[in-house]
Amino acid sequence: MITDEIRQRRRNYLCASDWSQVVGVNPFGSAYDVWVSKVYDTTNDETASMRDGNDNEEYIVADICKHFGFDRSAVITDDEKLWHERGIYSCNLDGDNPGMEAKYTTESDDWGALGSEHIPDHFFLQVQYQMLVTGYEQIHVGVWICHYGIDKRFYVIKRNDELIGRIERAGAAWWNKYVVPAKEILAQGGSLDDFPKPSMDKPSLKTFKKIIRRPGKVAKLNGADFDIWQLADDQAKAAKKRANECKAKLLDQVGDAEAGELPDGSLWKKNGRNAWQLYEPERIEI
Repeated sequence: MITDEIRQRRRNYLCASDWSQVVGVNPFGSAYDVWVSKVYDTTNDETASMRDGNDNEEYIVADICKHFGFDRSAVITDDEKLWHERGIYSCNLDGDNPGMEAKYTTESDDWGALGSEHIPDHFFLQVQYQMLVTGYEQIHVGVWICHYGIDKRFYVIKRNDELIGRIERAGAAWWNKYVVPAKEILAQGGSLDDFPKPSMDKPSLKTFKKIIRRPGKVAKLNGADFDIWQLADDQAKAAKKRANECKAKLLDQVGDAEAGELPDGSLWKKNGRNAWQLYEPERIEI
């Protein structure tokens, strides 16, 4: 488990879970998100999925040991001992002696058959990165896929030296281009307004919420950007208000019925997530 102290330490390293975001194959983050976490002081908010993973980590590690026949008492699980670093690179294993990675998810996509090396791309990169830092030849991965029960799968991911070499070279280039000079500018009291930051193609507003604001510091804004945002925000609020008004009229028409029917035979009713959804009419082929 990653403690608050280790999270703070991670600001000074390019970590295993960062790399898939930097190269754009992680659905949960981007290169810009990683850059913010290294350059600014940020909060360490834990999401519900992170809590689930942390709460079940020791049990998944125990399952890995059971599946592969490892002595559970010999496996290292001390947080500090699971931290590894090599230059600017670092990683946290979930178990060591041998190296282990525990995953908890509700998504079964891209998890291959038991015993294969087919795992989601962002996790495959994370594990290769761990081998870059630790020098290990393989990492044992265990996953609990929780969807109508628990599907437990186990994998041995072997070291890919060609990929690891590319990660090491590209990681150093990215760090020296975006992180080192940005930190130097801020340390000298400068501004990052004109600094060439990583792409914001997939901006996450949650990332900006994590930045710890400095009292008394005022930043200059681009007036044109502000005007565009204000116009778009006003339009979005008006559209949401209109949508809510129309939805209320439709719900009034539904009353206590299970569903509402449109002229073309489509049904508007609640789905499994308790949200109203439109279902196309069934077509009978003649």
